[in-house]
Amino acid sequence: MKFNWGTGIFLAYTIFAIALFSFVYQSTKQDNSLVVDNYYEEDLQYQQQYERMQRANSLSAPVKVQFDQSAASVVVSFPEEVSAPTGSIHFYRPSDQRFDFRVDLAVDEKGGQLVPVKGKLGGRWIVKILWEEAGNEFYVERDLVLPQL
Repeated sequence: MKFNWGTGIFLAYTIFAIALFSFVYQSTKQDNSLVVDNYYEEDLQYQQQYERMQRANSLSAPVKVQFDQSAASVVVSFPEEVSAPTGSIHFYRPSDQRFDFRVDLAVDEKGGQLVPVKGKLGGRWIVKILWEEAGNEFYVERDLVLPQL
């Protein structure tokens, strides 16, 4: 068999077509969903969220979120002026929403709450705390890196 221009052009187009179809096939296997199901509704209500964040920033001390290695828990500490909040803590995994989970607020008399995270995936989490007290809503977000337990 002779290798001439026609054979070279045929091989070039064949290799290009195989590469193109393999890229298209690989792209259909990627998860391209939004990180939050109702992304656009949340975006429209951002002004209310901004006001909640401003109220939380006006507290005498910030809300603290820390990992306690000995208890394998996340410790959420509220300032003294927050006495009886009602709300929830949302653990948001930016890389995959399947691992997200929520916990209702149950603050002890010291103004803190332990959230056990044993068995949860290690890595970056965003802890979103939304609470209400005395008719006002507050909101804070804290980054947290959990070790693999």
